Amino acid sequence: MAQDMMDGIVPVNETIKNPERLCEELCANRPEFKEFPYNKNVPARIKTLQSTVLKVGDAAKTDSDALIHDRALNPQSAHGYNGRILWKDSDADAQLKTAMAKGDHLTMAAEELYKSDPSHSAFSQTRFAKRIDQLKHDAKPYGMTPGQIRCSKLPAGNKEKSRKGIIGAYKNEE
Repeated sequence: MAQDMMDGIVPVNETIKNPERLCEELCANRPEFKEFPYNKNVPARIKTLQSTVLKVGDAAKTDSDALIHDRALNPQSAHGYNGRILWKDSDADAQLKTAMAKGDHLTMAAEELYKSDPSHSAFSQTRFAKRIDQLKHDAKPYGMTPGQIRCSKLPAGNKEKSRKGIIGAYKNEE
């Protein structure tokens, strides 16, 4: 109901004359409300919800307007604190992402890919290669590698299969 108030479906500034009908209209097609029929507390809850939405909605609108105003006065910088150009929203970043979407990073070396577009020259070749690695890493599905999974299942006290070897952790054990 709060979302309906924020969207303007339910009035926020007016008192609800027939809260029972409002609840029936809003909750009729929602299965989670079938167990909770209308009761005498609903009108008070609607008033509380209206006052909360008024406070929160005005704060969100004020914050949004303030952010637009501040961005107009102080646009987001294209350079970092150390003077280097930021990758985010740069032409080189857009070109690299389209090249990687085509699969050029698989067929070309990083140096060839670096020289393929003049917008890449704003960054060093080393930084460009690191960015390729970052984008490859971001494209991987989350989770552990098979080696990490296999090592994590080792029993803690088993010296024969431990990562330290057959002798043990302190090399003075047998």
